[in-house]
Amino acid sequence: MSRDVHKALPALVLIGLLILYPVAYAIWLSFFDKHSFFPAERWVGLGNYARLIRDPEFWDSLWKGTVYAAGTTALQLVFGLASALLLHRAFRGRTAVRALVLFPYMIPTIVAVIVWRWLLNETFGLVDYVLVAWGLARQPIAWLGVDHIMTSLIAMSVWQFAPFVTLSVLARLVRRLGNADLVPMHRIDRDTAGLVLFSADPATRAAYQDLFRLRRIDKRYEALAPALPALERESVLVRRSRLLPGEPFFRMCETAGAPNSESRIEVVERAGALWRYALEPVSGRKHQLRVHMAALGAPILHDRLYPELADAAVDDHARPLQLLARSLQFIDPLSGAERWFETEMTLGGNS
Repeated sequence: MSRDVHKALPALVLIGLLILYPVAYAIWLSFFDKHSFFPAERWVGLGNYARLIRDPEFWDSLWKGTVYAAGTTALQLVFGLASALLLHRAFRGRTAVRALVLFPYMIPTIVAVIVWRWLLNETFGLVDYVLVAWGLARQPIAWLGVDHIMTSLIAMSVWQFAPFVTLSVLARLVRRLGNADLVPMHRIDRDTAGLVLFSADPATRAAYQDLFRLRRIDKRYEALAPALPALERESVLVRRSRLLPGEPFFRMCETAGAPNSESRIEVVERAGALWRYALEPVSGRKHQLRVHMAALGAPILHDRLYPELADAAVDDHARPLQLLARSLQFIDPLSGAERWFETEMTLGGNS
């Protein structure tokens, strides 16, 4: 056996003794009729399982257990992952916020149960008091009653154990990136490939963030989209419009009013039905380039959101959005030197 197997062997033996043996012994006992406190036992084969299948209380318990397990697992993953991504970003007071988020996982479960029984008490509980005082409920809710006990149990479990997911993801992020202070300096659409600028030093981060806030950084994108009639003779087009959140909430739309977004669109290659464009967002609104191209009648190839929301909500990795963050250029605020970064990625089309 290899050295790694030899090192892991004691741990495997311990796991076998503490986990596997009790499970195997419990399965073996399930074939007997045996009292917990008396040694006598009688072989019944599958009789216990047959009686269990006919018991309606078993199926009710199984259903409730499934709902509880599915609800707590899903919500713990969602809240744990979201909080880990937020806490990985640098901001003032991050250490204190991390401690508060992780605190529920540090306290014993019995203490958490006692605290939540007090919070959810329908007579003097804080939760009902706040809901009634703020007009969110007409009367106190029996959170620990039959109708709401499942919701209360799931909420308590998520509150206490979601921090474990947060802690695990944070540790993974730090381990993978090698720097707990490594954070992105700007947003990039999740469907967009290409460059992202990161900061590794909290002491100098504000100076680089000002580059984006004051629009002192040139961002250049590349896209594949249908031909634009407006650019048949000209090579450059500027699109200005007012962008506001639309429906659903994650889409943006152009509305009447003073423009709050501006994009510079340039044709770099005219080749058949699909042209290659260089796009420069003068402003930094959400989905700005995608909305502007769609509004001009040339939606970016494989865009699932614009001009119409695609039926399929899942990502289609075989047909990725043909939008690439090509380059970043700016004057370094610390050294005064000109900085220029360009990705080696290219757009494939896959039409």
